[in-house]
Amino acid sequence: MRARTDSDLSGAGATIHLHLGAHKTATTYIQAQLGHNAGTLAADGVAYVPMRQFRSWRRSLLRIGARLLGPSHSKFDRRLRQWNQGRLETCVISDENMIGTCGDIVSSGKLYPKLRAKLGAISGMLSAHPVRLFLSIRCYASFYAAAYCEALRYGTGSSAETFKQRLDPDRRRWRDVLADIAELFPASAIVVWPYENFRQSEAEIFDALAGKEIASKLRLSGEVLRPSLSQATVEEAQSLGRRFGWVVAGHLVPILEWRNSGNPPFDPWTNAERTELQRLYAGDLDEIGRNSRYRMIAGDPDLALSSSAGRKV
Repeated sequence: MRARTDSDLSGAGATIHLHLGAHKTATTYIQAQLGHNAGTLAADGVAYVPMRQFRSWRRSLLRIGARLLGPSHSKFDRRLRQWNQGRLETCVISDENMIGTCGDIVSSGKLYPKLRAKLGAISGMLSAHPVRLFLSIRCYASFYAAAYCEALRYGTGSSAETFKQRLDPDRRRWRDVLADIAELFPASAIVVWPYENFRQSEAEIFDALAGKEIASKLRLSGEVLRPSLSQATVEEAQSLGRRFGWVVAGHLVPILEWRNSGNPPFDPWTNAERTELQRLYAGDLDEIGRNSRYRMIAGDPDLALSSSAGRKV
């Protein structure tokens, strides 16, 4: 394999594979497996940027000085030389917060309302590189419940009832999120898969992320990371949040979840609400699957629609 020069990387050199999440779609698991297998990936020409390293750099862009200087691909290329010292042909970056946070969703009642601003800053940095994008989507019933739990861990100032009242799931859907991504990266391929099919399609997903058939070489643990909270934990945390503040409640969530281990998962929906959320998701899967702008790793299409709970990954 030919080593790339600095001039290669400052132009259309390394291809950047951006895994955008979403939250609670096995993203932490994917990041862990990419990290554990970084050596194997590098041997096949794929560099993996640890999430914490990239996130620290990305956050630095929000400082006043960085904003005043404006987006510049030279900023990214300077850091890329550190992340990709082997000058490998492909660089995989995974950070679900590139498109927003669960707190954004809970506080607004909208699906990734800050995506254009947050991901737009990154798109300018990558203008000199070929880019491929990757996003997992999830049934709204289980996704919004899991997003609320994740926000609760970080001290969200909202009860589940308040979140449900402000939520209008039909106003902004996965198809709209993908449309925003496609507009920010008009020349880039976008790969999508349903979270519910993750285990069934895991090898194909890792091959896609690497840009080559490599999953058979990887050591994948299959372990469950950061499962959603139980119903008992959420109820206790909300009670604490109302009495002592949401930040305090967030700090106590790990203790509560340890005590409530084995209890049923948090589920705030009525049967009618769940049915409607599943209907919206089915419509999105159909529309996205028929759109030639996206490559859908679908697996068994019936599996994605069979349960609003999904798997705890």
